[in-house]
Amino acid sequence: MFEEEKHPRDERGQFSPSEGARAQEIGRQSDKQAAATIDRLARSRRSSSELHQKALRDAGFTYDVVRDVFPERGFVVSIHPGHERRFSAEEFNEDVLQTYIDERADVFEKYPNARVGAWYDASIKTWFLDVSHVETTREGAIEMAKQHDQRAIFDLEKKETIYVEEVLKRWKPPT
Repeated sequence: MFEEEKHPRDERGQFSPSEGARAQEIGRQSDKQAAATIDRLARSRRSSSELHQKALRDAGFTYDVVRDVFPERGFVVSIHPGHERRFSAEEFNEDVLQTYIDERADVFEKYPNARVGAWYDASIKTWFLDVSHVETTREGAIEMAKQHDQRAIFDLEKKETIYVEEVLKRWKPPT
C-alpha cells in the first residue's frame, strides 16, 4: 500500500531524484527489507565523509556497513573475488567510497558479516577498496586466505599485515 506521507515531493509535486533512485534500488524487496536497505544506505551516506577522513588519517579502515561500526579486534581477510578496486591518491575521495558501498549493497545484504576495507599502499601511491570479513582467530583468517588465494590478512588490534607464506610461494603478479 502506498503511503503518501513517506514519499516527500518537491514544490512541483514531483518525487525528489533521491526518492526515485531509492525506489528503483529497493523496488523488488519486501517492506521490511526495503526499510532496512534505506536505513543502511542512509547511515553509510552520512559517514562517507567520515570514512574518507579516517582512511586518510589511518591509511585505511575496516567498516561494518550494516552495523555502522569500525571493528577493533579480529583478523581481516578478503574472500569476495572481483570486488577489489584501485584508485590513485588523486582519485580517492568520499564520492568514490560512497559509490563503492552503494554498488555493493547486495553483497552487504546477502553477507551481513561482509565489511568494506580500504588501505593505502604508499610504495605505489594507490588506494585499495575491497569487501572483506573479520575472523576471530588468526588461524581461521589464514585458512580463509589460503582458500581464497589471498596473500595477506590484517590484524586489527595490532594494526599489522600478516603475510600468508603458502599463498606467497604460488602467487604471480598480474600481467
